[in-house]
Amino acid sequence: NPAGVIKVYVSYLMEGELDPRQASANNALLRPLLEQNPRISSALVASPGGAGYLLLRQGEAWVNRLVDVELRGTRTLWSRWRSDGSPVEKWEEDLDYDPRRRPWFRGAMETSFETDIHWTEPYAFFTTQEPGITASMRVSGPGDHLLVIAFDILLVDISRFTAGLRVSENGKVIVVTEDGRVIGLPGDSIYESPGALQANILSPAEDLKTTGVANALGCWKAEHETEGESFPFEDHGEECWAGFRPFTLGENKRFWIGVMVPEGDFLGEINSRSHTVIFISLLALAGAIAMAIGMDRALGKRVSRAVARARQLGQYTLQQKIGDGGMGTVYQ
Repeated sequence: NPAGVIKVYVSYLMEGELDPRQASANNALLRPLLEQNPRISSALVASPGGAGYLLLRQGEAWVNRLVDVELRGTRTLWSRWRSDGSPVEKWEEDLDYDPRRRPWFRGAMETSFETDIHWTEPYAFFTTQEPGITASMRVSGPGDHLLVIAFDILLVDISRFTAGLRVSENGKVIVVTEDGRVIGLPGDSIYESPGALQANILSPAEDLKTTGVANALGCWKAEHETEGESFPFEDHGEECWAGFRPFTLGENKRFWIGVMVPEGDFLGEINSRSHTVIFISLLALAGAIAMAIGMDRALGKRVSRAVARARQLGQYTLQQKIGDGGMGTVYQ
């Protein structure tokens, strides 16, 4: 549950004394959290007064940025330091950056309650220009001063995860936004280079050259865009199956996880009366993948088990259990 993880982090942080003007104290609190969760690329703290702090993971090093619009205007303070805490360099830049104008700050300030988490639309991060999404929360800091705490998640990390999934010999997994842009690319050799992966993130899903993706999406949007429905489609003369399941972040963002598999990968020795098995397995996998994307390593291991079970589906009929817990175990 990504929202639960963020709330636990914020609760832990508020036991300390976060101050967007104090890099060292913030680093001591936030660096351990980022080290525990490599999917979070950076953390931010900002105040309504225009002070802002950034902790950015950069390879084996860490980068801090401090801004204070009311005190220093556009002058920003930067530092880079090693994992052992030793400094590498310090510098200043004249930068037109105001944290109060960023989507993660505005979104958090507009939520109904302090405990609400705001998720941005996918966008390019200001410092690195990499595509990602940000989770942010408004909290009361020392002396009841308001702060916004935010965590950045790179979309390339989501794509690395989905591209590495093997739901069957020729099966694919994709994650798309409500307006059809890709945030989780399917496994395909054309995305193996970092450049190709980065270039295709947030592109229209229908434009992907991966076999079967465009046809599956077209069929889904035309006839099957409902939750919990699996459907057959044809791709280059081959019968295939697909299932899509929603993945919701907080109350304001929903994505769709799709699983596409050629029928031949599933059937093997079983006959066509077991199409229902394909229906159940596709939706179960989509649900498990949705949970694993939520920043929890343990859930990622469960997806691996779900994939292994899916490969065995051809040996079972609908009346037989898969493992000790039945199909329900996939969702735990």
